[in-house]
Amino acid sequence: MDRHAHGLSPLRQAAVYRVVQECLTNAAKHARGQTVDVSIAAQGPQLRIAVCNPLAPRAPGRAPVSAGSGTASTAERVRSLGGTLTATRTADGYEVVATLPRG
Repeated sequence: MDRHAHGLSPLRQAAVYRVVQECLTNAAKHARGQTVDVSIAAQGPQLRIAVCNPLAPRAPGRAPVSAGSGTASTAERVRSLGGTLTATRTADGYEVVATLPRG
């Protein structure tokens, strides 16, 4: 974690925590056993949170139980602080990138 992330307000720290928590929850549901890369770094006046993971091979059986609202509510939290959140299916897996103003 970038040392600048430690100087964030408690509200922004909570938002960073929730972004990472939601991404790890989704990875545990949809990419069980796969490596998850998390980076948190200051880029100018912004803080960038990126979480990437490959998707696990589909196994027969039931799909994970999900209401599907976790990423949407996390994105709303980030937007309420003046940031952005994108969640993208890539050729290699899944990537979530959030930015927050550091101020």
